[in-house]
Amino acid sequence: RRRSSYRIRHAQGKSQGRGGRVVAFEPNPDTVSQLRSNVAASAATNVIVQPIACTDTDTTLTLFDATLGGNSGSSSLSRENAGPVTRSYTVRGRPIDDVVSELGLRRLDVLKADVEGAELIVLRGAARRGEDSEAIPSQVDIGSRSQSAREHGHVR
Repeated sequence: RRRSSYRIRHAQGKSQGRGGRVVAFEPNPDTVSQLRSNVAASAATNVIVQPIACTDTDTTLTLFDATLGGNSGSSSLSRENAGPVTRSYTVRGRPIDDVVSELGLRRLDVLKADVEGAELIVLRGAARRGEDSEAIPSQVDIGSRSQSAREHGHVR
């Protein structure tokens, strides 16, 4: 929880000077509740929580929840990639492009994704952001994992 609060404050500070917005995507219902509590506690007014998974098509997925001791980091949309599963949820997957357009946002400056090997799927869903020169992200952080989406069981 402390780490989430830091990330919210950091993101808010980075975007606030330009009247920016932070859009946080999270498919795990329990983590969404915690995220919303952290946003409220930080008094962040420019954070929008989207309770969805980032994908390249509008779809319905199964999230395998492997939350142990309050850490949802082992949860995954891939059964093979999840830790010991305690339950599963049906979640909506949507392209970032669609959500950004619906929110009326003109540009995407930073994209940070911790998606355990599904980075390509997320980036495909944000491809239109690169069509407009004003919308090209100035920073993309997709983590340090070198495994492919296929190796993580996200594509067949």
